Amino acid sequence: MKQMPDDHQMPDSIIVHDFTAHGGSPTATPGRRRRVSPESKLRFVLHVGLIDIEPAIWRRLETADITLFKLDQILRLAFDWPDAEAHLFDTPLGFFSDAQHGLNQRGFADHIGDQRRVRMHDLFPDTQADRSITYTYDVDNERWQHRCHCEAILEADLNRRLPRCLAAAGRPPFLEIGGAHAYQDFLNALRDPQDPRHGEAQTIWNDFWPPDSDPATVDAQAIDVILHRYTLGMARGQIF
Repeated sequence: MKQMPDDHQMPDSIIVHDFTAHGGSPTATPGRRRRVSPESKLRFVLHVGLIDIEPAIWRRLETADITLFKLDQILRLAFDWPDAEAHLFDTPLGFFSDAQHGLNQRGFADHIGDQRRVRMHDLFPDTQADRSITYTYDVDNERWQHRCHCEAILEADLNRRLPRCLAAAGRPPFLEIGGAHAYQDFLNALRDPQDPRHGEAQTIWNDFWPPDSDPATVDAQAIDVILHRYTLGMARGQIF
């Protein structure tokens, strides 16, 4: 198993692609897949971190060989994103999203494939190279970008409940604040008593979180419980 990076550091940064082209894709028509491949007997450890925010906000997640459709749902739960805004996956195989978002018709890329047709093993065939994808939540406005790095690929364990949250750091950002750079500016004011905006930032923070709570901390076990409830819902045939 490949060595995992330090929990308190973001992995190496990546180039943020624009949404108008996808150079370097290994396929002639990136994102176009006729059918979903069979599920493999593998599980994947992903380190998922928000880009351009310090202290780092990240989650270490363990999943089965799921599709990007399910990964989107897991990421929303892990980062407390509402199921309301359009999202986009940028991968070595091209762009993928939910067809209901209509991103193809709105010119976000040359082609955006169906996220139900690609699995983890399609994207992360091994861990010898840097295997990463980008997940963008709310592509229409704030564009919260997450780097999803595959740390390990393991044999499936039928006795192990998946998905799981193995570790985490950082409370989720507020929505409608203006994106990562605006949220970072807010955090800077919150941490600096000399900043003229400090009092206002503290008032806003206390409206969302317990007073004097640390933005860098989060309850990983609580996230894991949420993912467990998701698993139970899927087992009961509920649609998320």
